Amino acid sequence: MSRSELFICSQSPRRHSILSEFDVPFNIAPNKLQIEPKPKRNETPIDYSARMACTKLFASSKNITGSILAVDTVVSINGDILGKPSSKEDAFSMLKRLNGESHLVTSTAVFLPQNEHHVMFCIDYAKVIFKPVSEAVLTRYIDQFNPFDKAGSYGIQDNPPFLEHLDGDFYTVMGLPINRLLKLLKSYGIV
Repeated sequence: MSRSELFICSQSPRRHSILSEFDVPFNIAPNKLQIEPKPKRNETPIDYSARMACTKLFASSKNITGSILAVDTVVSINGDILGKPSSKEDAFSMLKRLNGESHLVTSTAVFLPQNEHHVMFCIDYAKVIFKPVSEAVLTRYIDQFNPFDKAGSYGIQDNPPFLEHLDGDFYTVMGLPINRLLKLLKSYGIV
């Protein structure tokens, strides 16, 4: 099987870093999805993450010759989906809601192999527990790390001071279910 070029429809430096760390050769295709749709009423975090990844892939895949990968990561607490914050106030509100609680991070990679017409999914999730901290700690974190491009207003790779426990794959929380994805990429000769 000849090696197919892989294009990732993401500008995320974190996803690029993970792929590089695992020696996955890739090209960057701009994510052409202009506005991310909001969750539908009663849509589960897994369903929303899968729908978003597919929406990104199909919005960005025109004129790409190769295999295509798109990814979406969501944070949810008690079934409510927390997206990316729109402001410092929004980030603070999200972190305050997560403060001292456990939540779920769902990361979905959708893969469209070259010359095929069906997509494949790699979905993983992890449980994250935050210890209770003061509002000042949350504010300092927001000021220091500017988490405006991160679902739930934090990045696990920042080693946030409110992280108590992670039950699951670190990379899934960081934004790419790489350990599941590698098996799929190997089966298509990409790695």
